[in-house]
Amino acid sequence: MADLPAAAIKAFEKKLDDRVNLSFERDIQPMFRDNPDIQHMKARGLDLSDYNQVSQYRAIGGALDIFRRVESGNMPKDGPRWTMHMVYTFGLWIKLGLKP
Repeated sequence: MADLPAAAIKAFEKKLDDRVNLSFERDIQPMFRDNPDIQHMKARGLDLSDYNQVSQYRAIGGALDIFRRVESGNMPKDGPRWTMHMVYTFGLWIKLGLKP
């Protein structure tokens, strides 16, 4: 993301900031693929389809940890990487209060 012009990122953030009704069920959970994302992580004790687990802000495997991993490209492990739109949508969901 560092290679994008700052103005483009700011404009994109503004567009996303205007979307104040993000929800886990409608906007976030569908970004996790059932197989392999959800099944892979469920076997490791984290259910990415479970709002209560994902919305734990500071927990290992919680929202902030997931955000850092998808932003850096470390998640999902087998690709494809999340798009910039997906990463910013997830970050905005956190910023707006992790609504169910």
